[in-house]
Amino acid sequence: MKEVNCPICKTKNQNIESQQFCEECGWEFIGIPNTASKELKKYKEEKEADCRKRYETHIKDIKNLQEEKGKLKKNLDSTLKEKEEKETDLVTANTKNRELETKFKNKELEIKGLEKQIKEISAKAAREDEILKAAITKAEKEKNTLIVVQTNLKKTIDEKNKSLAEKEKSLAEKEKTIEEKQNELSNIETQKSENEKQKQENEIAKTEIDKQKEEHEKTRKENVKLTNKLKNSENEKTTTQNENKKLIEDTNKIKKTHKEFIKQLNEKHIEDINKIKTTHQEIIKQLKEKHKENIVNLYGGIRDIILNQQGIVETRQKGSTENINFDRLRNELNDLFEDKNKQCEKRIKQTAIRRNWIIGLSIASFALLLLVCIVLMTAPNKKNPTLLHDSQVSYTELGTAPNKKNPTLLPDWRGMIVSAMNSNPTFYWECGDMYKGEKNNDVPNGLGAYYCWNGFFYFGVSSENKSIYGIDITNNLENDSIFHYNCPGCKFYVGNRSNDKKSGIGKCYDKTGKLIYYGKFEDDKPIDTYPSTGDYSAYKFEIIPFDSVTYVGETKDGKRYGKGILLWQNGDMWYGGWKDGIRFGYGIKIYEDGTMNTGTWVNDIHTPTIKRNF
Repeated sequence: MKEVNCPICKTKNQNIESQQFCEECGWEFIGIPNTASKELKKYKEEKEADCRKRYETHIKDIKNLQEEKGKLKKNLDSTLKEKEEKETDLVTANTKNRELETKFKNKELEIKGLEKQIKEISAKAAREDEILKAAITKAEKEKNTLIVVQTNLKKTIDEKNKSLAEKEKSLAEKEKTIEEKQNELSNIETQKSENEKQKQENEIAKTEIDKQKEEHEKTRKENVKLTNKLKNSENEKTTTQNENKKLIEDTNKIKKTHKEFIKQLNEKHIEDINKIKTTHQEIIKQLKEKHKENIVNLYGGIRDIILNQQGIVETRQKGSTENINFDRLRNELNDLFEDKNKQCEKRIKQTAIRRNWIIGLSIASFALLLLVCIVLMTAPNKKNPTLLHDSQVSYTELGTAPNKKNPTLLPDWRGMIVSAMNSNPTFYWECGDMYKGEKNNDVPNGLGAYYCWNGFFYFGVSSENKSIYGIDITNNLENDSIFHYNCPGCKFYVGNRSNDKKSGIGKCYDKTGKLIYYGKFEDDKPIDTYPSTGDYSAYKFEIIPFDSVTYVGETKDGKRYGKGILLWQNGDMWYGGWKDGIRFGYGIKIYEDGTMNTGTWVNDIHTPTIKRNF
């Protein structure tokens, strides 16, 4: 085995004895002995140099061709896009031309109808012209007669005007005299009006003074009422303070009486115990004395101490059948002593319970009084009511996918995700972010779910804490100002990512679940026309609740298709691919306790696989 560097491409070649050619460039290895001439060695070196230059130029040509190929591809893509746009423009232009043709035809029909109407109107006009000509001839005859009448009237009018002029002169003289008298009367009336104005002004001033007096009285009454209210509030304060003092004094008295009562009970208990002890000791002494004495019975015999068959000590008088059982007496005395102790303990417990009840009731009454005082002090004024706080607004999210099995309102799927993420997350950061899924070297790596502090959700594949492909959901579906970056109206994004930015092929859905864009992304921006113009009505993003599971994801023709999430009420989650309403492809099942199963699903059947690193 020999290793030799190729003189042309400088790659290492092994096993030259069997191969004799370079694996990269195909140069033939020729062995020249040391005894060969210098010219032959020079020839070899020149050939190698020539071949090396050719090889380098060949590589450069290949690179140039590849670059030209890439440019041509880009040009082809741009031309294809332009063609598609032109075709769409042509289609729209054709549709517009068709619409214009239909409009033109309709207008032609309208013009024909108008022409018919014009002909009819012209015929009517000709008839009316004939009627007007006959009327004009009649009018001319009447005009001539009127001219004769006018001349006669002018003569009579001139005569009357002369007589009227004479009468007007006489009237003008009379009017002058009347004007002089009116001027005198107007001066008198002006004086009267001035006097009336002064009277009115005086009356207005009186009414204003009366109003001011009434307002002054109202303010005085209001001040009186306010002072009374202040006095009442002060009296109430004093009463509440006095009541509080009385309550404190009563509680102190109750505590003192309780302590005295406990002392008395303890003293009585001690006295009873001492009495029982003394009686017990006296009885024992009497029994001992009787036992020691030799008492003579009626028959002259004495007592003997005997053990009966049961092992009980008995004293029996000779000549009699009466026995005295000392053990029985001792047990009876012990029972009496224990009963007394139990009775005393019961009394002590009862007094303690009573004491606790009394203290609790006193504290509760004191607290109620304090609450009443606080309410009276802080009650809102009816004239100036306090403002109410803003009420929480509820909204229904994505009401486009009714439950076919149980058609009720949609469940709180967002709350289900949050509760599932809060229980046993794989990673939890101080900012509030959480991750639940596969990991590698204490970093999210693989399939899993990510919850951001601002309410965004991500389900999909991640590599070294960076998303690659999955579902992105915004934090608010109703607020139109919130959407995915550079994609207005996009509430759900499903597609590829690179360095936490949208890159590659992706899909955008609006708040109703409608697919509004399907195309390529670069640097977190859509490249193609946004929104898309194609027909994607079959594709939607829906939330479908079932009896025990809720589905959140993509659908096609009403069936689960694409990427989707399953949410259980117990906190379990599943993410992966779907096809024709059945789980299909690589996915992950995340349980509530943090454990998980990964693998592939085919026809809703799980086959576990080895853990992958992304």
